[in-house]
Amino acid sequence: MKRFYCLAGFVFLVCFVFAQEDLPKDYLTKEFHAGRRDALRRLMPSNSVAVIFSYPLRTFSKDVDYPYHQNPDLHYFSGYKAGYLNTTGTTNHFEGYLAGYSNTTGGENHFSGFAAGYKNNNGGSNTYLGYQSGHENISGSGNVMIGHLAGYNETGSNKLYISNSSTANPLIYGDFANQVVKLTANLQVKKGLDNNNPVLRLTDMGSHDMRVIYESVSYPYYWATISSGDEINSTPDFSFFYSHYAENAGRPFVIMSNGDAEVGGTLYQLSDQRLKKNINSITGSLNKIKQFEL
Repeated sequence: MKRFYCLAGFVFLVCFVFAQEDLPKDYLTKEFHAGRRDALRRLMPSNSVAVIFSYPLRTFSKDVDYPYHQNPDLHYFSGYKAGYLNTTGTTNHFEGYLAGYSNTTGGENHFSGFAAGYKNNNGGSNTYLGYQSGHENISGSGNVMIGHLAGYNETGSNKLYISNSSTANPLIYGDFANQVVKLTANLQVKKGLDNNNPVLRLTDMGSHDMRVIYESVSYPYYWATISSGDEINSTPDFSFFYSHYAENAGRPFVIMSNGDAEVGGTLYQLSDQRLKKNINSITGSLNKIKQFEL
């Protein structure tokens, strides 16, 4: 029996060696594959599309697959010269006439629209949706431009533009790096109900102090409200104040949660006839004043 196992092992080894000799030594070149694609293209009628399904993975043993499988770094280019200059950029999606035309090494971009992301060369992780959106950006990354000509002249990174023109002041502008969002339009907030009473609610999800500032870009003055402390532990605080020039440059007027008020200047009380009683006219008042001795 032992001799039988030795003989069987020897036969298997010989067969394996001869099988290895039959493997190709000259693997197919990229020119060969290009020729096959051209041959298929010549067989296709005008204005047609070929859909080719990739071959499924095959298991060699348990969780071991055969070494060959389709390349997962696929491109999706649709449109005349979309991604035309691409070299090593991977996992890009360009659709539209000249979309992503100049891209060479940039990856993980999604450009959709006529000449969207046209000048992008090595920028990555950008999303441009709309006619010529993000057109002039060459190397910026992490941008989101949505709309007709949105962010056309923006050349930086981590920016957000939502617009229907190439303006530098879009309806919505954002800076992902600095966590900033700016609106160039009137902001309308729909009121809700709190115990059946109308209320406008602004909720901060963090555990830090809440600060709301009402300011004008034209004048260095603003009103502000600040809430701090922990209401559960009976240490809440709230202040409403007016300031100018800079937030910490002084607060001429402050109202606090305990009812105290602070005035950083002189408090004037104007006389009002409506708040007085028993008002009588004085005759000859000028002569009486002249009798005062100075």
